[in-house]
Amino acid sequence: MASNKVKGPGAFQKKVDLLEAGTKSQIVGKTTVTIAGTPMNATQILAQLGVADTLFGDLATARLATDKAMAARTAGLPAVQQFVKEYVAALKAQFGVGNPVLKNFGINPAGPRKARTAEQTAVSVAEARKTRKARGIMGKKQRAAITTSGSSGLALVSPTGQVEPGLVRGPTPPGQSGPVDAAGLVGGGTPAASGSATP
Repeated sequence: MASNKVKGPGAFQKKVDLLEAGTKSQIVGKTTVTIAGTPMNATQILAQLGVADTLFGDLATARLATDKAMAARTAGLPAVQQFVKEYVAALKAQFGVGNPVLKNFGINPAGPRKARTAEQTAVSVAEARKTRKARGIMGKKQRAAITTSGSSGLALVSPTGQVEPGLVRGPTPPGQSGPVDAAGLVGGGTPAASGSATP
């Protein structure tokens, strides 16, 4: 069984429109329809249905006006906001940032800035240095002073684990001027300076 229940104002408005169309085409001349015990002709029925048209029409008009007003506000507000910002700045320049007169404009005057004592400054500096030390923070010169010594080497090893002669560039350990014999690195041996080892 079909339900006559209409969901939502949009659906109700559509139903009213269909009733109006049917009334105009079918309830003609002196024809009446008894509604809730009262006989009504087409003019009377259309007058009642027209109330819905007025209500929905007024709402549509109001929504359109609201949309236009919101669009106008979005377009015009940035310029007004900029003017307000400049006006506040001008008032502060005119009267002074700490002048109580600014309260009359809804602006809180700036309070007097408290001067730091020598003791407070000294404590602050000491705390900052302690924090830098704890975090290992260094300046440019401190970072530049940290360098590595020695150099990496390169050795080609055969499938049997032997260093290929003539294709070796051993590493230079920190504190030494020359590279070590790369052959001494194979098998975990202690590297020796290339000038003192026999390949």
